[in-house]
Parts: sequence; C-alpha cells; structure tokens
Amino acid sequence: MGIGAFVEKPLALSGDDARELARLAAERGLPLGVNHNNLHHPAFLRLIERVNQGDIGRVEHVQVTLSVPLAQLDAGDFAHWMFRALLVCRSNN
Repeated sequence: MGIGAFVEKPLALSGDDARELARLAAERGLPLGVNHNNLHHPAFLRLIERVNQGDIGRVEHVQVTLSVPLAQLDAGDFAHWMFRALLVCRSNN
C-alpha cells in the first residue's frame, strides 16, 4: 500500500517473512516497527472489562510504565536475543 506500519508481535509467521518485510520497507523508504503491548495481561483485561461495564468513561489514552526486573540481566544471560543488536553495534565500533 506504500505506507509504513507499526505491528504487534509477532511481525510474521517466519523469520524469512519478517526479513522480507524489513527488506521491502527499507527498499521503499518506509518505517516498519514492531511492538509488544501486553494486550492479554490480566491488568489490561480488567481495565477493558471495567470500561465495557461503564465503570470508567471513554478512554482516550493509556500510558503504562512497567517496572519489573529483567531476568536475563539478573541471570547474566548477555547472549539473549534481546541484546544481540547491542552486541553487534558494539562490535562494529
């Protein structure tokens, strides 16, 4: 469609499909972002239920800051996929 996309995880059903989407976005100069928003987290489900019941008025914006330990850092698992981009960036400098 010639537009950028901000997509909920998973981006695609396979790594090859995700790489193809990234290639197409780069080739066309379009933004492509992936997000995970905890849509099925119990707190969000309770919020949606209360909104649907009319306990809370119209919701126009929700901002959440999660403050939980990152288990991979606590365990010293610096090879975890979340840190790969950082490791690649550091090795290229």
